[in-house]
Amino acid sequence: MNLPSYLLRLSEGGEPALTHGLEPGADHARAFARLVQLGVLDRQEDATSWSPCAGCDCGAEERPIRWDGERPIAACPVDAGQDTPLHASEIESYRLRPIQFVAQVSQVAGLDRVPDLVVPALWLLGRVTADRTLILAMSTSALQHAGALDRLRALDRATRFTLIANITATTEIAALAERGIDVISPDEAFLPSLPQKPIRLDMDLIRDARAMMVPPLLAVHEAAVTAVYRGIPLTLRRRDFDVLLVLVREAKDGAAALREDLYQALSGAADPDDPPAPAQIDNSINRLRSAFAVAANAPPAFGHEVIVTVRRHGYRLNIPADRIQAD
Repeated sequence: MNLPSYLLRLSEGGEPALTHGLEPGADHARAFARLVQLGVLDRQEDATSWSPCAGCDCGAEERPIRWDGERPIAACPVDAGQDTPLHASEIESYRLRPIQFVAQVSQVAGLDRVPDLVVPALWLLGRVTADRTLILAMSTSALQHAGALDRLRALDRATRFTLIANITATTEIAALAERGIDVISPDEAFLPSLPQKPIRLDMDLIRDARAMMVPPLLAVHEAAVTAVYRGIPLTLRRRDFDVLLVLVREAKDGAAALREDLYQALSGAADPDDPPAPAQIDNSINRLRSAFAVAANAPPAFGHEVIVTVRRHGYRLNIPADRIQAD
């Protein structure tokens, strides 16, 4: 069992994150007990009541727990035949202590700095290589905090970050990768728990998280006249697609597209007897910006972040070259 992943799923609901104990005897139970010794889990008061009998119509909202020697029993107030024997671990309650959990993860990663709380539930643990820093989200809601990523950059200017978080949406993973944050799931980041080592990390994966490359942000297929942004097809006119091809070609070289080149793209797709007006360049760019915003489910202003105006020059596609696929 991967106990750290289990605890992070538990913490998604916010604090306090509570769990029952595990039956003793198995390795994962001993690993659970070790987390208690380390202070990652804090023992709470045992339960004194249990859920009502299945299908019972006596109206009781709960059953009291009584003890038969060392065995707890959920006692039915009406019919003793409905009593349910329980294991002692089932009535135990433990609270996850986030600070202790993060400190243990940091220690296992071999980091000698005190973790920084970036915003509630988002922790910066420290550098695992000269240009990569490890961060951990106790809850994915932490990433919705206003200014969370800016605050993260203010604390550490690493080239890339490895984020351990329960994020599965491809669009969200791609958006974070665009900002220099590579996401790996807890199931992949943490190795199975051992009795004396309940928290173990796959450090090779964490150091080289780009091995988990997400799909390109923008995929352009010239022969099929299609473009896909963050997994969503862009709805484009043929002329606008040709303008996008010029933007992509220049972006792959890290450059902006000249207005003259964009006009040539429009002219090449136009009826020779009906050449485009220069203003159509701006119209085409505006439609492209709108298409990007729609695909990202973002406000119209987002399109201006994707296609940037370069004064007295033209336009630049603001997508990293290594995140563009063109064929």
